[in-house]
Amino acid sequence: IFGTIPALKEAEAFIQVLKQHPGVKAILSFSAQNNETICHGEKLSDVAQRCWELAADQILAIGINCQHPRFSVPLLRSIREANPDIPLFVKSNTTEIFNTATKEWEEADSERSLQDYCRDWLEMGVKYIGGCCRTTVDDISSFREEIRKFKLKTG
Repeated sequence: IFGTIPALKEAEAFIQVLKQHPGVKAILSFSAQNNETICHGEKLSDVAQRCWELAADQILAIGINCQHPRFSVPLLRSIREANPDIPLFVKSNTTEIFNTATKEWEEADSERSLQDYCRDWLEMGVKYIGGCCRTTVDDISSFREEIRKFKLKTG
């Protein structure tokens, strides 16, 4: 996994290295600044499409990591709408918010749980799901349970 990628230029550098090893496959995971763009300001859907054009044969999935899950659904949907062939990946933080003033994590003012977001990801066709900042073994176990229920429901 090439993770927390902030810019297309960095992703292109990873792809150059990947191309030097044709038998190797990778996941490209970006960090977002909002529900549309990655940290460098580029639209994730455009970046994902460009990466896919450069190395579809070596990319297992493209997605996002290390962000609040509320950004995940619109970001992943933007990739899906731009190119439904790109497999999706998400490794989300918990629903807590980091307070930069106090330097502490605070409970989110949200009615949605991480498991609610997991259901959204599954319905969108996300292929790889994991946890990032502040996720626990219990969170990962709940993802597993959501995946089990989803498979039962969808066959």
